[in-house]
Amino acid sequence: MKLAPSFSLYNPVTNTYHSLEDYAGSPLLLTFWASWCPDSQIDLDKKTRLYEQLTTTGLHMLFVNVVGREREEGAGEKLMNTLGNPVPYVLDNQLDTYRAYRCEGVPSTFIIDRESKIVKTFGDTEDFTVIMKHLVPYIR
Repeated sequence: MKLAPSFSLYNPVTNTYHSLEDYAGSPLLLTFWASWCPDSQIDLDKKTRLYEQLTTTGLHMLFVNVVGREREEGAGEKLMNTLGNPVPYVLDNQLDTYRAYRCEGVPSTFIIDRESKIVKTFGDTEDFTVIMKHLVPYIR
């Protein structure tokens, strides 16, 4: 297992930055997405429902809008506003974090453990039930 790349990304809803260090000591489900991608939209919906059910389990979620892959300016923020901003999200404006995590498409999902190590990576075609199976050890 390798250490997850550090990041500090802006959350336009709270006007704050989120960093990997903010989640130290807790497992994190990190998902990179773009608003135009149907798979991202389906994935966001499923993970939002999961987030609402798991708010007290110690598992954190963070959605990363890959702004550099959006087709229209502000499209990711618009989608999240439509969804009611249910899960914390941040903007990767320059694709730096997307590239640091070596994403090959959207959605891309990473399970990061309490020691900030990437324990599992999922590509854009991964079935949600497979992701859930791998999350079980990180839910208390």
